[in-house]
Amino acid sequence: MKSFEFGNLQITAEEKSDAFVFLWQGTSDNKELINTLEPYYLEVIANAKNKKIFIDFTKLKAMNSSSVPAIIGWMKALSEKKIEATILYNKDSNWQKTSFRLLSGIGKGFNIEVNPA
Repeated sequence: MKSFEFGNLQITAEEKSDAFVFLWQGTSDNKELINTLEPYYLEVIANAKNKKIFIDFTKLKAMNSSSVPAIIGWMKALSEKKIEATILYNKDSNWQKTSFRLLSGIGKGFNIEVNPA
């Protein structure tokens, strides 16, 4: 599983026996993230084959509003393929609590868990 890098954002991918873990690090501050991230997550989904997906934002320093549609796109694609997924965020970070409260509601519609870590 390959990792992803775009500007100040790094997504480190780790394959485990029953899951893929994607750790977001750095800063997600590029306005064009959705266009670059979509091919990456579509490839991830194509290779998921009965594996659970964990998308871990706990190490992310900051993200702009352009990051939200990219994350929602990933959630939607996972939901459409009926892939079990969990999004983790840092419960001690005020900006993450605020951002992921919104994404938690959206996640319910996609049957994706959004949990504090």
